[in-house]
Amino acid sequence: MMENTEITKIYNEGVELHSKIMANAELAAGALLEMCQGLKEMRDKELYKALQMETFDEYCESKVGIKARQAYTYISTYERLGSSVLQSNAKLGITKLELIAQLPAIERTEGLNNGQFEGMSAKELKELVKRERSQAEQMDLLKQENERLTDAHNDTLEDLQQVLHEKQKLECRIRELESRPTEVAVQEPSKEDIERLTNQIRAELESATQQGEEDQITPEKLQMEIDQAV
Repeated sequence: MMENTEITKIYNEGVELHSKIMANAELAAGALLEMCQGLKEMRDKELYKALQMETFDEYCESKVGIKARQAYTYISTYERLGSSVLQSNAKLGITKLELIAQLPAIERTEGLNNGQFEGMSAKELKELVKRERSQAEQMDLLKQENERLTDAHNDTLEDLQQVLHEKQKLECRIRELESRPTEVAVQEPSKEDIERLTNQIRAELESATQQGEEDQITPEKLQMEIDQAV
């Protein structure tokens, strides 16, 4: 059996080492956050130009020693997660955090709060992100189709309402015409007809005068015959 002093020594060594690990973890978390913030500020303010670097990409590769794509990963993860979330979950590493940042906000928050992501590998996280993205795309397609059908229904409804409106106007017009009394068209005699009939009566008068019937034709009778002829 180990002596009590030896047990105490081992225990104290373990406690001391754990304290160092936790301190370094905090330092690493702080370092990760500061790394992300620093890269973002360098890019946004274009301070790399003061270091005779023409582009941010050139600065990353020449001065920092990382690929520009990796630098953008740090920046985008920080922008999506924010300072507190990034620092409190720095132990997951930038690779996993970058994948987690791509998840919908609700799933991301729930997974971080219940420790779901701690036991997942980067590969598993990639598959999760892929599934979530596929579902989101399907939801967008369904939403777009629903909006299209709704618009088509509204257009059809408007067309139907317009047809019904025109139909009502037509029916109203028909009822209006049906309610009117039947009009009998009376064609008045033309000037030529009156002149032709007058000449005809005068010819008859001259003929009657020649036959000795002049006394039977009076102006009143002549006008009466004209009126009847008309």
